[in-house]
Order: sequence, then C-alpha cells, then structure tokens
Amino acid sequence: MTIHAGSAATSSASSSTSEVVAVLGPEAPAGPGPALAVTVVICVYTEQRWPQIIRAVGSVLAQDVPAAQVVVVVDHNPALLERARATFPELTSCRAPARAASRRPATPGWPRRPARSSPS
Repeated sequence: MTIHAGSAATSSASSSTSEVVAVLGPEAPAGPGPALAVTVVICVYTEQRWPQIIRAVGSVLAQDVPAAQVVVVVDHNPALLERARATFPELTSCRAPARAASRRPATPGWPRRPARSSPS
C-alpha cells in the first residue's frame, strides 16, 4: 500500500480498491506529534540504467512534500558510486554492504541459493 502525497487515497498492488488513509500535503498541519519525515532509498546497480536513475532522483526531488533524506544505494559498482556522488553531491550515496548468504534465512517455498565463494 502506498500513500500518495497530496491525495487521500492509497493504492495496493494486490487490490483494485482504494481506502482513505491520510491527506499529506505542504498545507497539512503537523498535529500534536512531530512532523512526518520520510527517507527515500533508491537502489541502483548498473550504469546502463543511468537515465532511469536520473529520472528517479529528479522525481523524488520534485515532490511537493520534500523527503527528509534521499539515499542512493549502489550495489557493488564502484564506478557508479563515484558517478552518483559526483552528480548528486547533495544526496547520501553509499555502497551496499556485502551479502552474507549463510546468515540469510530461507524463505519457505523458495529454493535456497548457494553461497558465493570469495576469491582468494
């Protein structure tokens, strides 16, 4: 289920119906609690999708309700990490941590992937 900024409806990939959850917009009062703070995480892995990365970041930055933080997570691509840091210095860009396949719990009904061997 996703909440759309400036809209009172939400959508769900598993349902064709919408339910009213909240109205989020710049004019919405903060209420008794703290203001809503959202961090947007954009996961990337290949420079072949650079135009889509540019559009995704631009879309997030153009929202009516600004994100408190935008994080670009680069999955094992040092050149792409440097390009993202150079292009978006105002964002947080970081590399994805190494995966530990042996610590990942098995998902029922899904085949378990073998652990990757590390180069010596």
